[in-house]
Formats: sequence, structure tokens, C-alpha cells
Amino acid sequence: MAIIAITVALVLAARIDSLLGPQAGGHDPDDRRPTTASSAGTAQPSEDALALPPSDGTWSEAWRSEATEAPGGLAAAEILTNGEMLVVTTPGQKPPTVRGYRVSDAAATESWTIEDPGVRPLAATSGAVIFPHMIVDIATGETAQAPWGQEKPRLILDDLIITCVDTTATCSAWDLAGVTATLRWTRELPGGDTPEFDPHDVAGSTSSGYAMATLDEKLDGLPAVAFISLADGSSQGGQSRADDKGMPLQITPAADGWLRWSYNRDSVLSLDVDGSPSGTGAWTVKYRYAVLGSQGGHNGQSGWNGLPTLNQYQQAHTRGAIGWASTALTCIHQGRADEDSCSLDGIALSVPPGTYSNHLLAITTIRNHRVDQVIDDQWVILTGRNPSDPSPVRIVSRRSHRVVAAPHPLYADDARVIPVRPDLLITVQGNQFVAYAPTPS
Repeated sequence: MAIIAITVALVLAARIDSLLGPQAGGHDPDDRRPTTASSAGTAQPSEDALALPPSDGTWSEAWRSEATEAPGGLAAAEILTNGEMLVVTTPGQKPPTVRGYRVSDAAATESWTIEDPGVRPLAATSGAVIFPHMIVDIATGETAQAPWGQEKPRLILDDLIITCVDTTATCSAWDLAGVTATLRWTRELPGGDTPEFDPHDVAGSTSSGYAMATLDEKLDGLPAVAFISLADGSSQGGQSRADDKGMPLQITPAADGWLRWSYNRDSVLSLDVDGSPSGTGAWTVKYRYAVLGSQGGHNGQSGWNGLPTLNQYQQAHTRGAIGWASTALTCIHQGRADEDSCSLDGIALSVPPGTYSNHLLAITTIRNHRVDQVIDDQWVILTGRNPSDPSPVRIVSRRSHRVVAAPHPLYADDARVIPVRPDLLITVQGNQFVAYAPTPS
């Protein structure tokens, strides 16, 4: 089973925790919205949709589609996608409206409408749109009452949802199949108050893996974390995120465990999937990467950017051994953005004029040092993780190892770009969806 909607097959919203410096991978403490996979990016498109046409390495406008008119245009709308549908919430309308648009190679066509749902959707999975107390079939718009009662979703993965009772640590896990949610377990989690989850903090599969939760309690002056079994909700209790000097540490997932980074990110302690120290122990970091992906299908993932194993991370960071990697992006910071250099899979990236010389480093560090990646055998597309905020995008050609010169609306600093598939990016202009795709040879 897939870990999250955006990591099935081709898409992984990856944290940039092995980039440069101790600040990478930070959380915004003011962002209290329940964390979801699909509020951050895209999901798996069908295999038929992934047949990419030959391209000469350039991108151009593919089509435009009028959306149902919304006050202020689509710029104010919240847009989720699962790779085949766009879910558009227009809060400026009275009553607020949620619409589903089916995306094809030629248009975005409205398929369904929900008038005045009362609340905004939280996530779009491969088969459903998740509201606080409602589940909607993403293809048809058919609605169903969510079975979790007064609990609220705190973590939404493609086939699993964790809900919690406000101001308590009582939480439940639900198997999600389409629009049907079935109770897996209910537990009192550590900490005494509602834990916070991040959909990118999951190691292992949703059937037997663990999710890292940030607790209300503090240890060593910092919020504690606990590793929660997705199988039954058990854990070993809270543990500190501080080093022996009280400095904050970052913990990031691998396919079979966790990486516990030192504050200055020059060493790593490997943890088993349940958060206990692994037999691998600690290692010194000699090589740093912005993106590391495995094509081996680890962690329930497949495609071009699955999570590497602890052993693969160790090979890369200690010896620079990336022969196993399907995607390896690294950037060197020279002090000035126009002097930064990047390479993909060990080959230097060239940057055409007008694309902010090797600005990939800036892209990998925007929005709290997190990016979304859309990756296949032709393209690596980087954009900011939060779909509600304008964020630049960069398109990298895997075949020519260069940053692709793109039409101005895609690279503009205020562009609103929605990565739908590796071969399709959509922007909003007024009340129009404007699609961009590789230019056929």
C-alpha cells in the first residue's frame, strides 16, 4: 500500500533535511491546520496519464479552461489535486462552494459542485476529498458522513487517517478505501494533549510502519516526540529532540527507520522504525544532498523517488555512493545565490539565461526549506510545498541536465503553480486554468 497520495508512483513531497545547515526542515509553529499529504501537493495519476510525449526540452502553454466564476478569480481559491482532479474551494463566494474539475490532456472540466459545505476540505487522496466530518468521492462528488464523530483528522495519508479528540491525546486510526473509512484502533497517545503529525514523517508502510508525533509535553525545553505504531497505536513514549547541549535536532524518515541529525548536521544517529537506536549507530556526514530518491519501491513507494533505506542514506552521506539512487540532487552554496551550483545524479546542471543562475538552491530552501517534487524519467519539477501560497517553480530536464527555460508565468516569483503530473503544470489566471506541458519535438 502507498504511504501517501503524493508519494504513490511518481510524486513525493520530500523534506529537505539533508541540504545545508541546521535550519533545514523547520516547522512553522503557527500552522495548526491538520497535516495532510494532499494539502501539500499531488497524488498518483493513472498509468495512462503518464505516457509522456517526446519533447525538445522546452515547455509551452498547452490549453486554457474557464472555471466557474469566483469573486476575485481563482487566485484566492484553495486548490487540491490528486493528479486527475482539481478540487477548488472559493471562500469568497456566499455560500462558499467546492467544485471538482476533471483534468484531461485538453481541458479542465467541472464534474461536481458542493454548495456551502460549511468547512473547507483538508485533503484530496487518490479516491476521496476529506473534510473534517465528511468524505467525498473525488470522481463523482458523492458525499458520506465521516464515521469518526467529534474527533478531527490530524493526519491524512492516502489509505489511512488518524483522528483525535480536541485537547486530549485520545486518537483513532481509520483504514481508508475510496470513501469508506474503517476503524483500525483507538488509543491514548503519549503527551496528555492532542499530538501534531506531519504526513512526511512516516517510516515504513501504513500497515506496519510508524508516524512521528510532536507532543504537547516538553523534554529538555523542547516539544517531545513519540513514534506511533500505525498498526496498533502503541509507542515507547516521548523522547527529547534536544542534544546534550539543549540544541534542537531534526529527525527525518527513511524507508526502514529514522535519521536523527546533530544540530550542525555533521553527524547522524540512525533509529529503528519504532524510534529506538538501530544497530547501524552514528555516522559522520561528508556529502550532502537536497534530494535523494530510490527507485526500489521501499516504504510502499515506487517510481522515481521512494524513500531510501538507512543503509542507502549512510552510503550516500559517508562515501558519496549514489549508484543505487534514482534521483540525487545536490547544491553547493557559495555565499551568493548567483554563485550557487547544483548537480543532478552527479552531473552539473546548466542554467539558461534568465532563470536566476542556479537558483535551485533557493527553491529547495523556500517555504520553511521544503519543496514538492514531481519526478519521472524526463523531468524533476521543484515548487514550494504549500499550495495556498505563491511559490516559484523550476523544471529540470533529466536528459539534458539543465534547468529548462520556461514561459514567464511559470517562473514568476508570484506564480501560482499546481503540479498535476510530471508532464502537466497548471497556473491560475483570473478565472482560467492555464496548463503548461513539454513542447512536442
